[in-house]
Amino acid sequence: MGQLCPTWRHTSRRMAYTASSMHQHTEIASLPWRVSPVPFPASLTVHQWQRPRTPDFAVDIYICLPAIGPVRRVQSSCHNYLYAATLAPCMAQDPALLKILTRVKPDAQEQTQVKQAVIQAKTTLKSLLSRLDAKLVPGGSIAKGTWLSGNTDIDLFVQFPASWRGRDIAQALAGALEQERQHGGTHSADKTLLRVERVHGSRDYFHVQKGRRVIEIVPVLAIASAAHAENVTDISPLHVAWVRSMLTPRMQDEVRLAKQLCKASRTYGAESYIQGFSGYVLEILIAHHKSLAALAKAASGWSERTYIDVDGHYADERAARRALNRARMVSPLLLIDPVHPERNAAAALSKRNYARFKEQCQTLTHALDRSATSSRAQTDISRLFREQKNSVATLRKRGGYLIAYEATPLEGKEDVIGCKLLKAQEIIGAEMKNHGFTVQDAGWEWDGKSKALLWHVLEKRKIPLTFVRVGPPAAKEPYASAFRHKHPDARIVDGKLEADVRREYTDASKLAKALLTEERISALVKKIALIAS
Repeated sequence: MGQLCPTWRHTSRRMAYTASSMHQHTEIASLPWRVSPVPFPASLTVHQWQRPRTPDFAVDIYICLPAIGPVRRVQSSCHNYLYAATLAPCMAQDPALLKILTRVKPDAQEQTQVKQAVIQAKTTLKSLLSRLDAKLVPGGSIAKGTWLSGNTDIDLFVQFPASWRGRDIAQALAGALEQERQHGGTHSADKTLLRVERVHGSRDYFHVQKGRRVIEIVPVLAIASAAHAENVTDISPLHVAWVRSMLTPRMQDEVRLAKQLCKASRTYGAESYIQGFSGYVLEILIAHHKSLAALAKAASGWSERTYIDVDGHYADERAARRALNRARMVSPLLLIDPVHPERNAAAALSKRNYARFKEQCQTLTHALDRSATSSRAQTDISRLFREQKNSVATLRKRGGYLIAYEATPLEGKEDVIGCKLLKAQEIIGAEMKNHGFTVQDAGWEWDGKSKALLWHVLEKRKIPLTFVRVGPPAAKEPYASAFRHKHPDARIVDGKLEADVRREYTDASKLAKALLTEERISALVKKIALIAS
């Protein structure tokens, strides 16, 4: 009889097992265990079994078998294994990735602090919630178990029952918070949590700074499906529920690694000024591929456009594209939202960040293939996950001619002022190109708090005084006459009109200084200064 072969590496007293062949499941019934069918939600792919804790032995085990048919429960007097038909074999974690994980995963102390913060919030808002007939539900990456160490944001959903449909739940929550603040809350209340700031949006929510931690209190309507949502925020708890049902603790760690990879390559975040991968998108991708290594291998082969439908809502890509809003399909990645099939979860992703992520995945896959025998490969892996802050000094090492600005952002919502910084960066780049300079590389950096760095690397500082402008065919009227009127010295070359045109700027440094007074740029920032040219 075949054996369940352990192929595991320690990860906090946790072991992963895989079947040694595709056919061994047929012999499970012959083991001295009772086998019986068990109904499970079809979306569940991994089930945790926890042996009763004893002083000398405690371990979490995940049974991961290849596709083997119906979900079954395998029982014995002391074991209770759950396994699912859709599981891929477990993958041993690369040592370099494990090292990175220890850095980005919250330790026990940090996890305890977050749990205590949520408990304190529930205590503080208890009477308020009772009056509103609402409940407090943790949201975001903390609720999904995928947050990175050092992330100080906590999302709390105040979930109103269906009886509130059609009413202004944001205003109701605002009034209740103000009433609670005036009365000082309960004896055990955290008074700072009641000093909230109202943030305006498609539905207002509430923001409070508590030490280093940012807490957002978001009113949502309890719904059973996305079709019943009154506002997009109503769907967020459904996202949390789906992710929690799909990810094992091991896969939660894989999401953390994926997030860190994107942070290092500046492709993390769905905000308009970033246009990268949201945490939810990465959670869906890991749920689909089971590990970062598998995701990286798949992404290495992504074409110009990629279609992924994890839960199989559509027969094929063509059917999905017919059903979705055309504006949602500009992104090169069409990732069907599992809980809202009419939505592209990756709609915010730009072509540039899609290509950058694909390149990172190709590099990671190549390094992982060599890491078992090459210390250099492990160094390469570590470098891929390391966030490196750009500066004038580091940018100058790239060669070319550097133009860099330091911009003080306007006040307002982060997403709005971030978009204005991005617009300023784009205008500068466009002006450089319009005046004939070749931009080899460009980028910008902003942490959402301090000043931003906007930079462009040009091929050269100076360019010729004149350039050749090619016009229409000499015989094509009235365009040829208009070109000759504008350029009296035009000549005919290969049947087309050409003219020598004098440039306004031949020195990039002078153009960079002139752009400081450009109203289109100065209106987008509070202050801007040229720091390298």
